[in-house]
Amino acid sequence: MYLSKEKYEEIYGQAEDTVTGEYSSVSDIEASAYEEKDVGVYDSYGDNLVVEMRIKAYKRLKSRIQALERKLKEGNAHICNTEPLGKDAEALILAYLYAEKAFECNKNGKATKKSTEFTLSDGKKIELTVDDLIDGFRLGLQSTEETGCFLMKHGSLKIKDII
Repeated sequence: MYLSKEKYEEIYGQAEDTVTGEYSSVSDIEASAYEEKDVGVYDSYGDNLVVEMRIKAYKRLKSRIQALERKLKEGNAHICNTEPLGKDAEALILAYLYAEKAFECNKNGKATKKSTEFTLSDGKKIELTVDDLIDGFRLGLQSTEETGCFLMKHGSLKIKDII
């Protein structure tokens, strides 16, 4: 069980933001060593070590992220894996998303409709299929609203299409 933000702050106080810098390339990290400090531009021995450590960490994380992207595209890694749900995956996902009525599921939980129209919170309507909801679940989307909005924004719910 997780603490609410309010309860966490009551017990531990307000969390401090520990991010001190963000970098999108090695050249950004290298350039950060020459930024103006309180006393002007400088490049000390200590800063060089910090920059080297940041570059090493950046390269290691970038490599891991690229490997994970490749595995996601190949289907060897999952955000939400449907395989453990077995043959009941469709029924369980539709129940999880409270979409059983919308797809007129039978007593076994199987959808009798292939698609149905949903109205999103902004009033827009979108046609979603059972496969759309399963693909959305695989992406970690937790509602028909999230699935519909994601599909409208990205045009696909397939991991290989959106990464």
